[in-house]
Amino acid sequence: MCGTAAPAGTSGAGFTLLEMLVVLALVALVAGIVGPVAANSVQAARDRGLRADLMAHLEALPVKAFAQGKTLTVDAAALARAIELPAGWTLQAEPALVYGPTGVATGGTVRLTTPAGAVTSWRIRAVSGLVSDAAAARP
Repeated sequence: MCGTAAPAGTSGAGFTLLEMLVVLALVALVAGIVGPVAANSVQAARDRGLRADLMAHLEALPVKAFAQGKTLTVDAAALARAIELPAGWTLQAEPALVYGPTGVATGGTVRLTTPAGAVTSWRIRAVSGLVSDAAAARP
């Protein structure tokens, strides 16, 4: 047999310390590359979820006013509480949205701004209360 013999009681088919260190270095390199990308993807998914929650809440307001049979006045603070707006995000509703007991709305614009400065706007149509995506832009 060529080379050195394995110690008694071992098969000699294991990793050397150098091979193990190379594998650990490769795993650390891949984790360093993939980690930030995965973190950004998770944050982007949270942002999309928050926007979807706000849109769903806005779409439900005419139905809520109709079901309760009373006028609902909704401002930015009420919307922020309803969707549990995270710290650093800002929400504007101009003018305050008013929904009558028949489901009729006054209309207006709702703007959501992320801490990074991305702005999403929705237009609430007068009378119908329909919600449309007015603009999505980055400064």
